[in-house]
Amino acid sequence: MSVNRVHRTAISLTALRFKLGQFDAALSSTLEAIRIAQNKNDYSTILDCTIWLHQISGAMGNREQEKQLIEHTIYQSNKMNKIYIFVLSLLNYSVKHCN
Repeated sequence: MSVNRVHRTAISLTALRFKLGQFDAALSSTLEAIRIAQNKNDYSTILDCTIWLHQISGAMGNREQEKQLIEHTIYQSNKMNKIYIFVLSLLNYSVKHCN
């Protein structure tokens, strides 16, 4: 199985576990996908994983960590010219952290 398929499978597993409310398992899947992506210098997948990390942090009630991860995602997506992720992250930030 190619590396891209391996970490995409790990991200899919994260999504499934998150939707089932298994946040600790979703976190483990995300961290595994990050380790695989880091070994291959796949920054796009790491960015995808960061999105999942802030979703998981929010679901687990860690609002400060969620805020920091969203800010990081905004910065990195802009730097990588990932406009779709940049806009979604800005919207997410404004809804959750701006009053």
